[in-house]
Amino acid sequence: MKFLRNKYFLIGALIIIFFAAGAYIQFTKKPWVTIPKNLTSQVGEDQTNTKKVFYNGKYYNIVNQKTFGYEQYSNPQMNISFDYPDPLKYKQITPQLVSLSDPTVKDTDDNTLFIYSTTVPENSIKFKIPFTLPGRLKQTKIIKTQNFTANQEIYSDGTNEVMFLILRQNDQTIVIRIPKDTSYVSQAITTIMSSIKTLN
Repeated sequence: MKFLRNKYFLIGALIIIFFAAGAYIQFTKKPWVTIPKNLTSQVGEDQTNTKKVFYNGKYYNIVNQKTFGYEQYSNPQMNISFDYPDPLKYKQITPQLVSLSDPTVKDTDDNTLFIYSTTVPENSIKFKIPFTLPGRLKQTKIIKTQNFTANQEIYSDGTNEVMFLILRQNDQTIVIRIPKDTSYVSQAITTIMSSIKTLN
């Protein structure tokens, strides 16, 4: 009887171990797939690019973290410096006006970021925005920056509108014209606003 009892006990233990091992494998198994390099080097928009790959009957997400290098723009005549993502190119249009655009697309007013810098007496409110305005001032609001007093202003004629960021520090006034299509320069806008400063 003792022998039978030990035998049944051993069989029961083996069954428990078998099912436990099966459950462990089922819950911990992970699909393994070698992803070709050309799939993991897809260019994303600003931060991440997610791509689905179908393999062995299942879809797998590949997330590529896109990183940017940065260049610094500095101009004594404009009295400003700022950082911008290095895929972009800058063009000095006049001594006080610079543009930033994506070299992979044709630059137009609709996808180009313009930055204008000049001096205006600190207490003066008479300042003419040096860009074409489609209509009257539609909206204005104060935005927070570390070094400047800043306003966001939107001008519109009911059909077309344009947005400006106007930064003032002492007698330095900077006007950033935001393009209608920001998809090519959205990272630049964020970077510039966090890094822009006067030289003196």
